[in-house]
Amino acid sequence: VIWVARKKNGLSPMEELVLDYIIERKRMDDLVGSIKDGRFREQKFRLSKSGASQIIYLIEDYNLEEVVEFGIDAIKTAISSTQMLNGFFLKRTATIDQSIDYLVRMTRMLKRMYENTTLYAIPDNMIYRSSFLDMKKNLTALHPDRNYLVTYSSYSDLNSKSKPLTLKDTFVRMLMTIRGISVDKAAEIIKNYPTPRKLAEEFDYLTNENDQKKMVMNACNGIIRRKKIGPTLSDKIYQL
Repeated sequence: VIWVARKKNGLSPMEELVLDYIIERKRMDDLVGSIKDGRFREQKFRLSKSGASQIIYLIEDYNLEEVVEFGIDAIKTAISSTQMLNGFFLKRTATIDQSIDYLVRMTRMLKRMYENTTLYAIPDNMIYRSSFLDMKKNLTALHPDRNYLVTYSSYSDLNSKSKPLTLKDTFVRMLMTIRGISVDKAAEIIKNYPTPRKLAEEFDYLTNENDQKKMVMNACNGIIRRKKIGPTLSDKIYQL
């Protein structure tokens, strides 16, 4: 679910801007299915790349028997990682009626927030998938009092499943297939090794196997704990 602001009496597509809020709604049984087939991590990755600063994960209780069969601890882990590692706001509802009520309240709140305010559009011709997130981050740092948004057409292009992925996006997905590597850890790795070839070349540059096993750990040993790579995971990346 996204919300689009339209300029008063505006007719041009440039006068329709996607607001900074996005909701991913999941029924509990669909959440279980997405964890089983791997969609869960892939969908969270796409949400984190959407550019929205406020991402809300709405989980609606449904078919709880399947949840019990799958494992309550596994569901709790998935929910916790969505909040703690991905930084999404998580909302639980018991029925579809509660979900609708929540969407209504969100819509009213956003209307109050954005009505009669000035919004700033990033021109379509300045938006490239590979640099969009960095550009938006820089604009926010330069002008924290402004809302920099994209048109609906640009938003659709940025988040289209059928659009070809950049090399970095592909590498992030490759890394995330390794158990223990989250989006944050993968992003930290590609800061140091932006392509698979670069990673392989850095391994080849070292002659001592112990140094090779610790290479990624040493490169990603910053102050933020969730981005750190431990020795076991660093060794696993080397072996793979």
